[in-house]
Amino acid sequence: MISRAMTSLVNETDLAHRATELKRAFEQYEQALVDNDIEAMNAYFVDHEDIVRFGIADEQWGFSELVAWRRGAVAVPEGRALSNTQLQLLGDNTAVITTLFSYPGRAVRGRQTQVWHYCDGRWLIANAHVSEREF
Repeated sequence: MISRAMTSLVNETDLAHRATELKRAFEQYEQALVDNDIEAMNAYFVDHEDIVRFGIADEQWGFSELVAWRRGAVAVPEGRALSNTQLQLLGDNTAVITTLFSYPGRAVRGRQTQVWHYCDGRWLIANAHVSEREF
């Protein structure tokens, strides 16, 4: 689902194009996550020390901490499934993506929020938060 919150600065054609690019970037990042492609995952984050990523039991403040953490991080379990994914454009260069995720045989539902920023001709993650809860 794509929402058009606060998008009065962008015309409809640009919105559609940016939304398509964002959806593709999100899907590629998810594939890198499932494949445990560390280099590709890192390449989807803004290379800056102001980025923040809160994980389920970890947190990284800045790109260098993220890269260091990924070297020792465990891959996501097999069978990751997404649901209720929403893309919300907040203008021509900022967006928020929220999604739920689950894994077969696990009684937890994950929640993921990412703030994406469009810079240098591509969408990159500037902030991310991941959590899980039992259901």
